[in-house]
Amino acid sequence: MRTLGTTLAAAALLCVPAIAFAGPAAAGPELQAPLNTMVTEGSGLCYGNIRGNVDVPTARITLTFAFYNTDPAFVADQPYDPDSPCRTTAYVTWENLDTGATGEVPIEFAGAAGSIIDPNQHLPWYNSAQLPKEPGNYKATVTTKELRWPESVSVEYTLPAD
Repeated sequence: MRTLGTTLAAAALLCVPAIAFAGPAAAGPELQAPLNTMVTEGSGLCYGNIRGNVDVPTARITLTFAFYNTDPAFVADQPYDPDSPCRTTAYVTWENLDTGATGEVPIEFAGAAGSIIDPNQHLPWYNSAQLPKEPGNYKATVTTKELRWPESVSVEYTLPAD
C-alpha cells in the first residue's frame, strides 16, 4: 500500500531540478553522472544530488552534496548543521580491479539545504574519505540507502606505481 509520504517522495525525486553549483575543483576522474536521491535520515524530506571525484595522487574521494529541503521553516546558513533535516550517508564501495580486493567507506553528511521556497539559498557541502593508496586500477561506486536514481554511480581510476 502506498502512503502519502511515499507518493510525495517518489514525485519529488522524479521532479528533481537541475541543481547548479560550483563543486570542488576537479582533481581527478569524476563520477560518471550525478546520483539523484531523497534524503530521509534526518527529520525532514529533502531531495537533490551527489557528485564527486577521486584525487588520483592522494586516492581521496570527495563528494559534493546539494539538496533542497521540503520544509520551508528550516533553512540552515552553515555548511554543517547537526540539526538539519537533510542528513544522509553515502556508501563508497571500492574494488581493486587488478587484485580483486574490495572495501566500503561510509561518508556521513548533515548539512545546509535551501528551502523549496528560496531555491537560490541552497548550500552544497563536501566531505571526503581515504581510499586505498596501493598502485592499481580501481573502481569506486557510490550509493545511498534512500530512494535514488540511478541505483549507483561510479568512477574508474588508476593509481600509478611510484
